[in-house]
Amino acid sequence: QIYYFKNNKKRVKFNTPLDSNPFRKIIWKYICSLRKWYLYSNFNKYFSAPVNEKYVYLPLHMIPESTTFVKSPMYIDEINLIEAVSKSLPISWKLYVKEHPLMIGERRLQFYRRINKLHNVKLVKLNFYNDPKPWIEKSLAVISIVGSSALEATILNKPAIVFGNVCYNVLSNIKVIDTFEKLESLFTLIKDDELAIDNKNECAAYLKTISDHGVNLDMWEFIRPSSKKISNQPFKLSENNKFEELLKS
Repeated sequence: QIYYFKNNKKRVKFNTPLDSNPFRKIIWKYICSLRKWYLYSNFNKYFSAPVNEKYVYLPLHMIPESTTFVKSPMYIDEINLIEAVSKSLPISWKLYVKEHPLMIGERRLQFYRRINKLHNVKLVKLNFYNDPKPWIEKSLAVISIVGSSALEATILNKPAIVFGNVCYNVLSNIKVIDTFEKLESLFTLIKDDELAIDNKNECAAYLKTISDHGVNLDMWEFIRPSSKKISNQPFKLSENNKFEELLKS
């Protein structure tokens, strides 16, 4: 009877928050907490400390995340991205991968196990430094899907590679690529020191432009009417006028 109930395709499936299984949620939270404790503990065999070697820095994103899913939906498979970078690096270089703090405990351990099988890739302890700045300063370059670490890198005069259309890709040190095949040639340029550009003035001008012409926008004021538009809910005239003003800004 249990088998029939589980596999009967004609039965009505209940999958609402009111009738979902609360025990699964509790068990999942406990599993995530255990993983988090393990990954921050000294028993963690997946994360290691950095050493004095040439490396490219790749901080992982929080998944799911609107920035990656909207701006670079073709590159959200982070393992695929890591493997592509691993194959493109010069022989003596390493790829340092740092997990996103909010993802600690959320991923299965198989994710880290698969990354550690790559000979030139190292998962680093995210709490080794008190600040992410040293990871960037000691690296040869920074790779990010569409993360702000690429902007931090170019402010510190480090080459940065991104895979999506970001607002700061106008800066000279930001290289936007749309295929993994371009990685090897970019690493060759970095190795030959041909991408070393002192762009402090350029970054200062970029930040000054944002400060002078940027608009303070409350995202929730934009999200609420947008959700109504998507779901075809009725709009009040005042709401519609405010929404049009937000779009123009």
